[in-house]
Amino acid sequence: MEQIGKQIELAYQEHYYLILLIRLVAGLLMGLIPLILGIKKKNRNLGILGFIVSIICGIITPILLIVIVPIFVWLIFRKPNIEKSVDTENSAETEIVQSDIS
Repeated sequence: MEQIGKQIELAYQEHYYLILLIRLVAGLLMGLIPLILGIKKKNRNLGILGFIVSIICGIITPILLIVIVPIFVWLIFRKPNIEKSVDTENSAETEIVQSDIS
């Protein structure tokens, strides 16, 4: 049993960079999901953040991607994209109405 553990450890050490590359590719591929959805939903900042966090989590441990990607997808769909121009128009109309009342 001890011998199998040593063989696994040696194989990991020999192929460390290959394993790291595979983890990076997994993070990149999974990170495309929040990136593409963020761009389509006009929430680019959250999409880019999800992409970067997915790459980092993929390098550290790919199993964490199973949690991170759905969280960012949920945040992208949950967070409404509020345009500032609509708010400024409403506030300008409110000021006009209030000044007419006074």
